[in-house]
Parts: sequence; C-alpha cells; structure tokens
Amino acid sequence: MSPKQKKKKSKQESTSSEETAHSETKGSSSSWMFVAFALAGVAAFGLVLLGTEPPPRPTVPPAMNPVDAWRALPVQQASYAPERDHARGPEDAAVSIVTFSDFECNHCRTANIELESLHQRYPDHVRIIFKNYPLDLACNENMTRPNFLHSCKAAVMGRCAGAQDRFWEMHDAIYAVPQLSVSALDALPAEIGIAGEAYDACIAGESAMSDIQEDIEQGSSLGVTGTPSIFINDRKMPSYRLQTIEAIVDHLVTEY
Repeated sequence: MSPKQKKKKSKQESTSSEETAHSETKGSSSSWMFVAFALAGVAAFGLVLLGTEPPPRPTVPPAMNPVDAWRALPVQQASYAPERDHARGPEDAAVSIVTFSDFECNHCRTANIELESLHQRYPDHVRIIFKNYPLDLACNENMTRPNFLHSCKAAVMGRCAGAQDRFWEMHDAIYAVPQLSVSALDALPAEIGIAGEAYDACIAGESAMSDIQEDIEQGSSLGVTGTPSIFINDRKMPSYRLQTIEAIVDHLVTEY
C-alpha cells in the first residue's frame, strides 16, 4: 500500500472512531435524559399521592407574657421593719418593690432611676423598699474576691442619714456621684445638712453596720447573689429590665 493510501485509511479510521465516540456520548446523554424524566415522573406521582402542600412546620408555643411569667415565680417574702428599713410610698400600696442594692453598682443606679420613675407615675400605688447588699469584702462575707471598695462605707452613711430621717436624701446624693471615692463620700453629709456630732457618733457606732448585716443575711436567704435584686410583691425578678417591670406594675395597679 502506498503512503498516500495509508494516510487515507488512517483518516477514515480516525473519523470512524470519532463518530463512534459521538454516538456513545449521544446514547449516554439520551440515557441520562430518560432517567431524569423517569425521576420527574416518580416525583410528580408522589406529589399526587401526598398532595402538593409542603409539610407543616412544627408549632412553637407563644412566649409567656411578663405578667404570667412573674406569677409563675415562687413567693419569697422579704420582711419590712419600719424601725430600720426605708421606704417610699404608702404602706397599703398595690405594688411593693423591694430592691437589694449596692451604692457603687452602676446597674443599681440605673435601676434606681427606673424605679423612681414608676413611683412618680403611681405615687399612691407603688412602694419602694431599700435593702443594703454591698458587694464589698469589708462587710459582706459572701464576696469571694474584691469587687467594690466604697460600698460598705456608703451603706453606713445611708443608714446614719436615715437615723436623722434623711435616708432618701443621702441615697439620692450618693447615686448622683459618678464615681465613688472617700473624698466624694465625705463631702456629702455637709451638702445635705446632716454633718455633726449625732451623725459622727452613728458612723463610729455599730448600729448601722448591724442593720446592714441583717439585710445581707436576709438577701442571702432569698437567693440574692448580685445587685440589683428586685422583688415585686414577694417574687424575685430574673432581671431589672424596665419594660418587664413596667408591664407587671401597670397590670397590678390596674388590677388593684
């Protein structure tokens, strides 16, 4: 066979191989199309049997509203002794709010503003009772590490101001100080007009600290571990969020 004939035969064989490969590819494509149509048919048949609606989503129970959540909390009575505790509002108020607070705690300062706004809105229906719970190793043995350094001193000052019926003035004056220090606290008695021998004797005595210790013990027995800890009608709130407290107070005043 001549070289020219060999070249022609080789070209014919190459063309034949390409045609065979194309034919196989075409056959393979046809097979996949057949499988796809078959699967689509099965899916369509399944939809006919099962319906075209998607499966229902699981039902999520609605979140409990603040009032119902509050009612579900256990009752834990925080005692009130008029001779040693300090309160704003009438004794027969529909809403009694007990707050265990620390004078150096910024969250307590915020909570104090919020509670005071509620008291001003409902002066005849809301009573706020203050309890000391200083997060300070100097007087609170429940603290495992240093936290605040001036809380015990501020608590004693509040109690000694209360001995002269000026507790709430000292309470508000302390919370008005942006950052507590010894010098800032020592300036407050003169500012509110209670500096003198009686006040100094109270500071040096043991009565104020004894009352603070009683508050700490009572708070610990009620599960207080931090501040502010707020009880509304003897139920301890899981947080001091204003919206939640407002919803409960609004409901109780309306129900009263």
